[in-house]
Amino acid sequence: MDLSKKRIMLTGGAGFLGSFVAEKLKARGCKDIFIPKEQDYDLTKAAAIEAAFKASKPDIVIHLAAHAYPKFAPIPFKEDDLWNGYPEETNAPGGNSIFLLPVNLYGPGDNFNPGSSHVIPTLIKKCVKAVKTGAKGIPVWGTGFEISIKDLVNLIAKLTGFKGNLAWDASCPGVC
Repeated sequence: MDLSKKRIMLTGGAGFLGSFVAEKLKARGCKDIFIPKEQDYDLTKAAAIEAAFKASKPDIVIHLAAHAYPKFAPIPFKEDDLWNGYPEETNAPGGNSIFLLPVNLYGPGDNFNPGSSHVIPTLIKKCVKAVKTGAKGIPVWGTGFEISIKDLVNLIAKLTGFKGNLAWDASCPGVC
């Protein structure tokens, strides 16, 4: 599909994933990309959504500004719950659309803030910092009983050269 002459509204275009999508669209010749900024358009409000559509008049909408989950997923949910059911209607626009779940993203430009980042970048940052400073341990959120997380932490520690203690913190099983 030739996107070079299309008007594209890219919600979440200033975020982690959206910034990469915007870069790739520009590389494919897209010149008319509208990225509604959160301070200008609160996309949780119908009037702001209408204003964004009116301002951009898009041919294509790429919606990356929301967390998507099935309607009846338990809260908090586990990754496996993402595949159990149809999306919450507020996250699934009607019409000709494709519903993607870009889960477990990490990479350059990610959020590495230890209080709010994703699991993988936080663990990489903690291990690299510990190697540089000679720390004997790092705090790890969770209990250590989630085998996939435990395996992930061990792999990241190994790949970053961290050989210290993994101090599991069960008081932070989700977001701390």
